[in-house]
Amino acid sequence: MKTNPRFLERGVTLIELMIAITIGLIMLAIMAVMFAESTRSHKALFESSQQIENGRFAIQTITEDLHLAKFYGQFTNIPTAPTTVQDPCAVTVAGLYSALPLHVQGFAAASFTARPVLTSVPLCAAILTNANLQPGSDILVVRRADTSSITTSTTKYIYIQSNPTNAEIQVGANQALGTTYRSDGTLVSTLGAASVSPSGNTAPLNKDGTGASVRLYHVFVYFVAPCSLPNGGGLTCTGSSDDSGQPVPTLKRLELSVSGGATAFTIVPLVEGIEMMKVDYGVDKAGGTSGGVDGVPDGAYLRTVAAFADWADVMGVNIYLLSRNPKITTDLAPKKSFDMGVSGSYTPCSAASPTFAANPECYYKRHAYSATVRLINASSRREVP
Repeated sequence: MKTNPRFLERGVTLIELMIAITIGLIMLAIMAVMFAESTRSHKALFESSQQIENGRFAIQTITEDLHLAKFYGQFTNIPTAPTTVQDPCAVTVAGLYSALPLHVQGFAAASFTARPVLTSVPLCAAILTNANLQPGSDILVVRRADTSSITTSTTKYIYIQSNPTNAEIQVGANQALGTTYRSDGTLVSTLGAASVSPSGNTAPLNKDGTGASVRLYHVFVYFVAPCSLPNGGGLTCTGSSDDSGQPVPTLKRLELSVSGGATAFTIVPLVEGIEMMKVDYGVDKAGGTSGGVDGVPDGAYLRTVAAFADWADVMGVNIYLLSRNPKITTDLAPKKSFDMGVSGSYTPCSAASPTFAANPECYYKRHAYSATVRLINASSRREVP
């Protein structure tokens, strides 16, 4: 018996085809969900890593600077601390020299919602307006010299020339350093016409009579600004339009530099995502609880010093930084309080039932960093053997 060839043909029925398509769609949907979750997890991990790295870099930058505070080359014969407020943003050589004893200087915010008051330092106040200061964040000033000496100066930059007993603040003149005689007959490496030295106008010389080493002089004023890049450029934050519509609080600092051909302070952004900086100070004074002047802070750290001249007695600094993700997360961040030293605990999200529209601050993930820094160049000179 012969079989009809039609019955030997094999194929896929419509039902089988529909089942195969359905299974394929399910597998495709599963793969799409897995890819989306993987992308979301990778994004969250990247943002978390960025936040951690930003916080670590910020605390490391300030800590390393504080370790060098009061380093002025070989100079140890530091003048008496001034009793009147010194404006950290002054650029005159006389003002810079008189502030040498103040290796650190601070301006504290009175609360987590207030800004530091700068009415006593008008030059800094003109740069650090309220628009440029993040509420609740302190201002920290660090003064020091560069760790390496120079052979050629740059016009209008500020330098310090020093030996163990004498120092001069000098202005760069874009020339190689050479040994020459000043009008008073002393030998010195000449940078520019403007200079200030201790009483007696004794030039800083080496033992062989040559000019002592010259170093770039630094004044760094650390602060937290509400934005990284102001809208339309410039140096002053403008509001909600900054950073392409999502302002990112940023650790910045004023640097003693040159702008427009003149000695001036310029704003330099350092680390994005730093929301708050709090600073406490350990002071070592005669008659203190540590047994007198010995390089050890007396008792508890302070938000600010009692008298202006006491800044010269600051031997240690506690720094507290609060870092947050630069971008808002889609999930509600854990409600936390963060220890900010003597200022107490800070709770960024205090709303009972926060919503994204009304309480965007509750949708940022945060992490706190702290460091206790011994000011080596100040405290080691007071150590009791």
